[in-house]
Amino acid sequence: MKRPIYFLLTFFYGFAAVVYSQAINGTTGSYPFPQNQNNPFGFHASIYNNQDIINAYDKWYADCITSYGAGGYLRIQRPNDSGLAIDSTVSEGIGYAMVIAVYMNDQNLFNKIWQYEQLHLDTNGLMNWYIDASGATDGTGGATDADEDMAWALLMAAKQWPTGTIGGTPYQTLAVAQINKIYTTETSGQTIIGGDSFTPINPSYFDPAYYREFEKATSQTGWTTVAVNCYTVLNNNLSQGYGNATNGLDSAWCTSAGVSTNTNNPPYNYQYDACRTPFRIAEDYVWFGTTTAQTYLNLTSAFFSAIGATNIVDGYQLNGTPNAQLPTLTLFQNPGTQSAAFVGPSGVGGMVSRTYQSYMDNTYSDLAGSKLLVGGTYYDESWTVMSLLMLSGNFLDYNLYPIAGATPTATPVIPTFTPTVTPTATVYTPFTSLYVNAGGPQYVSGTTGITWVADQAYTAGSWGYTGTTSVGTTAAVITGTTDPALYQNERYSTNEDYIFTVPAGIYNVTLKFAETFETSANQRIFSVGVGVLVGVEVAVLVGELVGVLVGVSVGTVPVAVLVAVLVTVGVGVFVTVLVTVFVGVLVGVLVVVFVGELVAVLVNVFVAVLVGLRVAVLVGLFVGVFVGVLVLATVRFGVSVGELVGVLVAELVGELVGVLVAVFVGVRVGVAVTVGVLVAVIPERQ
Repeated sequence: MKRPIYFLLTFFYGFAAVVYSQAINGTTGSYPFPQNQNNPFGFHASIYNNQDIINAYDKWYADCITSYGAGGYLRIQRPNDSGLAIDSTVSEGIGYAMVIAVYMNDQNLFNKIWQYEQLHLDTNGLMNWYIDASGATDGTGGATDADEDMAWALLMAAKQWPTGTIGGTPYQTLAVAQINKIYTTETSGQTIIGGDSFTPINPSYFDPAYYREFEKATSQTGWTTVAVNCYTVLNNNLSQGYGNATNGLDSAWCTSAGVSTNTNNPPYNYQYDACRTPFRIAEDYVWFGTTTAQTYLNLTSAFFSAIGATNIVDGYQLNGTPNAQLPTLTLFQNPGTQSAAFVGPSGVGGMVSRTYQSYMDNTYSDLAGSKLLVGGTYYDESWTVMSLLMLSGNFLDYNLYPIAGATPTATPVIPTFTPTVTPTATVYTPFTSLYVNAGGPQYVSGTTGITWVADQAYTAGSWGYTGTTSVGTTAAVITGTTDPALYQNERYSTNEDYIFTVPAGIYNVTLKFAETFETSANQRIFSVGVGVLVGVEVAVLVGELVGVLVGVSVGTVPVAVLVAVLVTVGVGVFVTVLVTVFVGVLVGVLVVVFVGELVAVLVNVFVAVLVGLRVAVLVGLFVGVFVGVLVLATVRFGVSVGELVGVLVAELVGELVGVLVAVFVGVRVGVAVTVGVLVAVIPERQ
C-alpha cells in the first residue's frame, strides 16, 4: 500500500512550526531598547527611526540565529557568506551576537549564545574560532576581536541585567575572567595580536575604548598602554608610503612597525577586516574624547564622505583606488557592490564632527532595510544592526550613564538629538523550542542532549496531529545520522494535519524524513503545505532567493514582476483591463549522496511560487460635452510562497535513507497601490 504523507501547518496567532521552533525572547533590563542617548562626545545621525533597528534585528535573528548544531543552546550561523563552510559559526559572530543581544535587551539570546561558546573552548579557555554546522571544530585557537567583543558584552550585561548570572556565575565575574585571558594570551609587548595562537597584528581588532573599561574592571594598568599602542601601530601603517597617509585606510594585517604583511595582491588590503576600524576607533572618541581617535577619524571620514555613502564599494587599495571584492555574487545576494560592513563603520566614523552630518544621515538611510548584503548575510546583517545602533545612540558604554550633574563638558558641544520616531520595541512572548518525534515515543539524543517529545493528538491551544492516522515502525538500521531511532517510526495518512498554536513571532521549521517503506521511485511522495499571512511593504519584498548547504546546492532564481499601467482616456470611453499573471519558480535541487543506500543526506529546499498578480484598471468617465479624464487604478496582488512540492525521498537517495528537509516559510501578502509594482519574494532562512 502506498502511504503518502501530507503536512499542513495551520496558523492561529501568528506563525506555526512543525518539529522545531525558535522565537526571539525580549526581557526587561536597566537600559531597555531604545535609549537614543547622547554620547559625551561627538555627534549622531539627525534622522533615524527605531523601528528600522527593530526590523533589522528581527531579520538578522531570523536569518542567522539557530539552535541546530548548538548543543541545546543557540548559535549564529553563516548562511551564505563566502570563504568558509555554509551554516558554520565563527567566534567573531558569537561576539557580534552577544553585543547585539545586550543592546537590544535580549537576555535569553545573550545567555544561550554564551553557553554555546562555552562548548567550544581551546586550552586557554577562549573559543576556538571556527566551528562547523555539526559542532565539529574546524579552526582552533582564539580570535582576539571575537574574544574582546564577548568580554565587552559581558561587562555591559552586568549593567543591563545587574542580577543576571549564567550557571550561577555573575556576568561581571565572567567578564573579568575573559578580560584576563585576553591580556595574558592575546597581547604581545602590550599590543593586541591576532589570537592566543596567532601573533600577526590586525588593526581592525583594535578597540581602545574597550581597553579603558577593561582596566577599570580588572585593575590591570597595562591596558592603558595597550590602548596607546593601537594608535602607534595605526600611525606607523599610515607612514609607510602606501598612499594612505591622508585617507586613513589601514592594512588588514601588519607588523607593529606598520609594515603590511598582506600577501594577497598588496597593497589591495583595505578589505572585509580593515573596514571595521573606523567603528572601533569611533567608540574611543564618542565615549572618551580621545584626540588621537579624533585625528584618525577625520582622515577616514573626509575620504568616505567625498565618495558618498551610496557609492562606497567593498574594497579599496590603500591609496584609495576602488577595488570591489565581491561584485559578482548576485545569485543569492543583492546586486551591486555595497556591503554594510564597509558602509556602516565608515559612516559611524563620521560621528567625529558636525561636518559629516549629512554623510552620517545618508549612511543611516543606506543601511535601513538591511539591503547591503554583497558581503554575505551573516556579516553584513550583523554590521547593519550594530551600525544602526551606534548612529541612533543605542550602542553605549553603560558605565557612563546616567551622566551626573549638568550637561557634560565635551568638545565639540553635544548637539540636540531628537528622534523622528520612538516606537515601543517589539515584545516577544517566550516560546520554548519544541522537538517532536512524529509517530514515536519520547527520545533523548545521546549526541546533542535534545529531548524529542512523544507525538500526540492535537488539543485546542496546544499542538499535535489531526485526522485519521496510522503509525509505522521499522527495525532496519538508518545510517548517516547520529540519531537513527528518530527515523525508525512514522505517522502517515492521506489527510493528516499538524497544528501548532504558538505566539506571534519568527520561527524556523525543520523536518526530518527517512524512506522506510518503499524501495523504488515514484511510490511515495512527501508534500508539505505552509501558509502564512503577514503585512509587508512592497519594497521590502524586492530581493533574491537561495538555498545552499555543504555538498548541496539548492536555489531559486530571483522573481520580479513589473506592472505599469499608463492610460489615456477620451470622452465617452469606458475601458476595463484585467490581467492575470502566474509566475512559478522551482529551481535547483542538487543532492550529494555520500556512500550507497541507507545514507542520511541533508536536503535544503527553497521553493518560491509567485502566484496571482491581478491588475484591474477602471478608466474614463464622461463629463459634459468636454473631454474629461479620471483614472482610478487599483493594483492588487497576492504572493504565495512556501509550498514544498514533490520531494521524492526514495528516488533521491534510496530506501531507509534519513533526509533532513528544511522548509523556509514565505509570505502571502495583499496590498493595494495605484501604479507600478515591483515584486520579488524572499522566503525565511534558517
